[in-house]
Amino acid sequence: MDRPAGIVDFTPSPEHFPFESRWFESSVGAVHYIDEGQGRPLVLFHGNPDWSFLYRKIVIALRGHYRCIAMDYPGFGLSAHPAAYGYTSREHADVCAELISSLDLEDMIVMGRTGADRSACPSRAGTTNASAGWSVCRRRDL
Repeated sequence: MDRPAGIVDFTPSPEHFPFESRWFESSVGAVHYIDEGQGRPLVLFHGNPDWSFLYRKIVIALRGHYRCIAMDYPGFGLSAHPAAYGYTSREHADVCAELISSLDLEDMIVMGRTGADRSACPSRAGTTNASAGWSVCRRRDL
């Protein structure tokens, strides 16, 4: 999908963000993400008020070993800013689940900041490594 209409007119410097931008049409609007590398999926969720740019060095370092996917929540980074979106953890979790389902991801590793791993994998809340904010998530956990 090309850059959807209504998305902020900003393109990160390829020197600092050397990835192909992709967009997913979620139930609340266009969601930006990157999908780099091959192997077991490593899904990276930012906290508030970050965006996928946060993970650029991790993606560069790990894309030779993992399929690294980093999205921008609605209203963050290069995603659409929907008027009726409340920016709650539940809403973030719903959009994360839509992206995970659309990409048909299984047996993924989830890494997040400031509760982002709980938003992405709500049934695993409380079972993550609190210091690193990571969890192994399977589709049944969504």
